[in-house]
Amino acid sequence: YNLLLFLLETFSPLRKIKVKDNEDLHGVNNWCDEEVQQAIAQRNAAYSVWHGNINRVRGDALWVDYLNKRRIANNLSHTKHDRFVSNKLDPALPPKQLYQNLRGFGLIKDSKSGRADLNINVNRMNDFFLSKSIRNNEINFEVPQATNVPEFSFSTVTEEEVLDAISAIKSNAAGVDEVPLSFIKILLPIILPILTHIFNHIFTCSTFPDISIDGKPQ
Repeated sequence: YNLLLFLLETFSPLRKIKVKDNEDLHGVNNWCDEEVQQAIAQRNAAYSVWHGNINRVRGDALWVDYLNKRRIANNLSHTKHDRFVSNKLDPALPPKQLYQNLRGFGLIKDSKSGRADLNINVNRMNDFFLSKSIRNNEINFEVPQATNVPEFSFSTVTEEEVLDAISAIKSNAAGVDEVPLSFIKILLPIILPILTHIFNHIFTCSTFPDISIDGKPQ
């Protein structure tokens, strides 16, 4: 556990992000519905009645009535808002929709504004994990065996699989090398074995080419 915290703090430090108020996500047509607005209106009306009483005292019946209506409004507002946010960040959503929602909340920096300065050396982080291994005699506790859990692993690919994957790409975006995908498709009969070798080398050696780490903001 301590090692995991050390790795997270060293290679993936937390960043504080202020969630912006996006009208498309937080507008009254979403979580702040008619029920919430009615509860807020009743709360405000109760406060006005108490405040308009010249003999008002905190703790009297009008004040207690205002506190009850404020509690109802707050609980209803928080419940609706939490449910709304949970639905927007549901991992079961399609990746594209989930990404758009994260951007709407301000949790992902817009690619057009450039890369976020996280000061993380991805190669250093990758090398660290590759250099660490846990031998059986180093484990002093029993790990329960999970059942019915799908396994995840990378396997090598064939030239046919690489060809199908590249052919299925709809975009014609170019990377940092300025080579458009349409040109790569033209060269596929020649470079397909080379690309297949590169992909399999990445999978088997757990090493990603440095030039492929950088992206080109559109």
